[in-house]
Amino acid sequence: MKRPLANDRPLIERVTHIEIPEGRIKLRIALLVVALIVAVGSFGYGLNALLTTEPGVMEITVSDGGEMTCGDDFSFVYDLGAGETSATEEKKALTKLYSESCIAAYRIFNAEAEYEDHKNLCYINAHVNEVIEVDPALYGALMLLEDAGVRYHYLAPVYGLYRSLFLSEEPEAAEYDPYRNEALKTFFAEAAAYAADPGAVSLEFLDGNMIVLHVSDAYLRFAEENDFDRFLDFFWLNNAFIIDYIADELTAKGYVNGSLISEDGFVRQLRDADEAVTAVPFLHRGEEGVFLLETLPLTGRISVVQLRDYPAESAELGYYFVREDGSCLPPYIDARSGLPKCALPELIAFSEDASCAKIAIEAAKIFIADTFDEAALHALSKDGIDAYYFGGGALRCTAE
Repeated sequence: MKRPLANDRPLIERVTHIEIPEGRIKLRIALLVVALIVAVGSFGYGLNALLTTEPGVMEITVSDGGEMTCGDDFSFVYDLGAGETSATEEKKALTKLYSESCIAAYRIFNAEAEYEDHKNLCYINAHVNEVIEVDPALYGALMLLEDAGVRYHYLAPVYGLYRSLFLSEEPEAAEYDPYRNEALKTFFAEAAAYAADPGAVSLEFLDGNMIVLHVSDAYLRFAEENDFDRFLDFFWLNNAFIIDYIADELTAKGYVNGSLISEDGFVRQLRDADEAVTAVPFLHRGEEGVFLLETLPLTGRISVVQLRDYPAESAELGYYFVREDGSCLPPYIDARSGLPKCALPELIAFSEDASCAKIAIEAAKIFIADTFDEAALHALSKDGIDAYYFGGGALRCTAE
């Protein structure tokens, strides 16, 4: 038991007070000033440490301004302070430019929402058979597809249902799976037939970034009967166009000491220097599953496109659908049948000169097919596009 204190009074510790004489006002002020200087100095040091960026490689993220952007789909790493500008100032300017580019790219290539400052894919779909002036970047993207002679971008009604499938879970997913829903499979075949017919849907290109999306009366009736209003959509190609747009915006302002990587397999390394290396894992799906076959060091300024008939990690599940039995539906849709189709498990194509979109379009001609045309893949080398692929039990490359 605690022993009580004498007289039942609590123990009070002695405190010594040092009085400053009333007449020493200047001393009081001086001590106050010193205390303030110490406090402000400590705060300033801490704040400076937070606001100062050390030179070196850092990930640049989109500043949160409340706008919808495509920033979540990309990683942007940059070597700050390598030029004449300080790392702190460079990061500030680069963050601003990158954020603005991600906002603009999201709006320009958007097929789901319209924006006043951009006539995008959504606007085109809402104004068929009209002359429309579109953003130069969108005009160039559509022209690139037309010049390549492909019709992937006309499969919009099919893509919309595949998006629903990729975001679904069992058992609801069966409704959107064409291999488990015979009526849906029939619709895909009919929609693909319209998409493949230039007489049903086509683009006319005029001067001054003006276009016309021509849609026939028969196709418009089919759309009304099947409750869809979208005729153009980039789907799996969308991030290829976006990464090229952002890369062009960055390099136009002189920012070349970095790399852009999309979560669905597109890479733009911006620097020419030999020491700039993009390490790309080559995964292979064999009889025993998916495993890492090799890590490919791709040097200098380069564009890379990775195509696979399976998701490499869980983050990619929004672009694929994996059934309960482990079988997978990828986003690479055959323009003739409207069904997923891949000629080989994976393909990594790259180029020092071509954009990601250009590489993806050319590689898709070989990848989205019934059988693998190895000669056609090697022929792409003449256009400056090479590729890694698995064949004959080994990793192969078309580049010398």
